[in-house]
Amino acid sequence: FLRGVYGWMFGGLLVTAAVAFAVVGSPALVQTLVANRILFFGIIIAQLALVYVVSAKVNTLSPTASAGLFLLYSALTGITLSLILLVYTRGSVVTAFVSTAGMFGALALYGTVTKRSLDGVGSFAMMGLFGVIIAMLVNLFLKSPALNFVMSVAMVIVFTGLTMYDAQRLK
Repeated sequence: FLRGVYGWMFGGLLVTAAVAFAVVGSPALVQTLVANRILFFGIIIAQLALVYVVSAKVNTLSPTASAGLFLLYSALTGITLSLILLVYTRGSVVTAFVSTAGMFGALALYGTVTKRSLDGVGSFAMMGLFGVIIAMLVNLFLKSPALNFVMSVAMVIVFTGLTMYDAQRLK
């Protein structure tokens, strides 16, 4: 089962990367995203809504619908992440993706094979996720580099906890 989950995650990351590089390769698309903040934030809101809908309907969606919505989410993520490729060097983006994928795999494996209950980790990480989202919204106005750094560290901790919790729950 987990091999299938990790296979889908790998495929989703490939879709995200392909869409991000396609957007970056099209000056017209980049200009549209940069010039039209309503469109860009609309895509972000669509991502969040999609996560909510899929989470709420996970037990009633057909496998085909689930796969399609997951690939749609991956593509939307590629669009929003594409602008990051314009700000940072390719080397730093590749390093971030590779280290994140490695950490995801290691922690998912830990959460899968451990005999300890990680239920508390899931609740803590979900509260942390809400805190990070609120801090991101606040920092849209503050534009604080220090807060960006703190949020980056917090996001690593939050998503580490969510990954461990979800992997153990899927076991």
